[in-house]
Amino acid sequence: MADTAELSSTRRGREGRWWRAWRVVLPLVAALPAVRATVRAVQVGWVPIADEGVIALRAHDVLTTRTPALGQMSLASAAAGAPTRSPGPLGYWVLAPAAQVGPLWLVAAAAGALAALALAATVHLAGRRCGVALMVPVTAGLVLSARAFDPVNLAVGWNPSIGLAPMALLVLLAWSVGVGERGWLPLTVAVASFLAQVHVTFTLPAIAAVAVAVAGGWTPDALGWWRGRRADGDAAPPRPPLRPLVLAAAVGVVLWAIPLAQQLTRHPGNLTLLSRSAGGEVRGAEVAGHVLAWSVGLPPAFGRSHVGGLEILGRLDPPWCSLQVASAVGVGIGLLALVVRGVRLRRRDIGIPPLVVLAMLAASSVALRSTPTDERGVSVGYTTWWLIPVGMLAWVALVGTAVRASTRATALLGRVARRPGSTRGAGVVVLVAVVLTVAVALGTPIRDPEDHLYPVAEQVGDAVAGEVRAGRRYQVLEYGILGLQLAPGIAYRIRRAGADPVILGGDGVSAGAEYQPRGVRCAAVVGLEPLGPGERVPEPEPGTELLRVVDIPPGPVVDATRVVVTWSVDAAEPSC
Repeated sequence: MADTAELSSTRRGREGRWWRAWRVVLPLVAALPAVRATVRAVQVGWVPIADEGVIALRAHDVLTTRTPALGQMSLASAAAGAPTRSPGPLGYWVLAPAAQVGPLWLVAAAAGALAALALAATVHLAGRRCGVALMVPVTAGLVLSARAFDPVNLAVGWNPSIGLAPMALLVLLAWSVGVGERGWLPLTVAVASFLAQVHVTFTLPAIAAVAVAVAGGWTPDALGWWRGRRADGDAAPPRPPLRPLVLAAAVGVVLWAIPLAQQLTRHPGNLTLLSRSAGGEVRGAEVAGHVLAWSVGLPPAFGRSHVGGLEILGRLDPPWCSLQVASAVGVGIGLLALVVRGVRLRRRDIGIPPLVVLAMLAASSVALRSTPTDERGVSVGYTTWWLIPVGMLAWVALVGTAVRASTRATALLGRVARRPGSTRGAGVVVLVAVVLTVAVALGTPIRDPEDHLYPVAEQVGDAVAGEVRAGRRYQVLEYGILGLQLAPGIAYRIRRAGADPVILGGDGVSAGAEYQPRGVRCAAVVGLEPLGPGERVPEPEPGTELLRVVDIPPGPVVDATRVVVTWSVDAAEPSC
């Protein structure tokens, strides 16, 4: 009998180690898409261009005399009638070390590392909530979500993309705080602040998540303490801890100090301009309803493959009686019913998870209703990618919480778990699920339409950086789409060389007033002129030097075949 008991104990120990191993493996599996995208960025020689060139430029300015106070230029500018930016500069701050030292691809690697950490942390928190039973679907859902919005977006600093993985993390953080793990609140506020500052579309959902976390984490215990104190002060339950709230408030004050200072010292402040933009040209409730139906309705967005920003727009006009809309309404009703059941049973583990995703989805509908768009609604495309992982977590919360709320389902699972061999059977199921998830993570192709421009940008940047002298000012003139793609990255290279770039047009405004002309003479003017098929390289004008001619591989972004880089004297009116 003693030998049998010892053998049984040994077997349980092995099984326990097996399940503990999954708690380490599953976060790594979830991070695979970000790791693959980062490795690929290094392999293809990623360099900052277009919007990411502006981001790298402003990240380089952190902790200098040009430290940015706000984020990227926003499409809300047209509706506000003045240059308007994302609420804060935290997106620049997290990339600043990579932008200031090291190889050019280090900016993409830093963004990829941030995404990998956020994905792994999301699965870790899922394990704290419900163990491996929740870790497996969350891991699979995150990998499928990355497949839907394309893993390349996990290793770029572009502000609609850099918030994708942290948004999933925010859901699990708010869930954890709301069910009683109050110590996570300072981190929750930090992640929410990062998201709210990176892109204005993230702001309301981030606020909603923090509000649910605080309400769930403190309100029930605070009410119990207050009632107990009034009834019998000596027997009252302990007061809910205030330390996490104080620390979270301190984190919020520190992270929002610079944007709030800008708001108070400028008239009108950026937050005021953003509030004005809510009344701009929008597509309204119809777009909001269709986007939400697309994100959680059948088939859900996380089950799709490579959903580009513009592709979303083609899916925004389903009939209101379609399966997609009807199933989305059903998901919403189901989540709301679980919230009500959780309140009635006084069980936060049932009410908080669906409430977090419901609040974030509701906040997103408000944001979408007031998102300025052009006639194609382009901004509705790429700014709704974050709804892919959040929509996935809505399904996880719906199914998982419904099982937990059902006494019959709980009893049935308990009977199954007590059967001989059930642990081994569950292990086989988990193993198969993980193998399939890894296969999707490794098999999903990573597509970057700008791949063909990276070697071009690197060669042009090398040519310009070799001529630049520290402490002097240089203007970058761009022509056409190719110039708009290359100019911000060239300005970043000039800045890294210790000089001051000047860029005009939309990109000049995007980078900030520091990069606009000041009426002084440039040390030189850099020209970027694209050439189409069959066009000959023009003879340089007097005072202009032909610096380099770079061939452009075929690609989807530009149709030019070569770019001519010129270096000319600023002989006319001062250009800088």
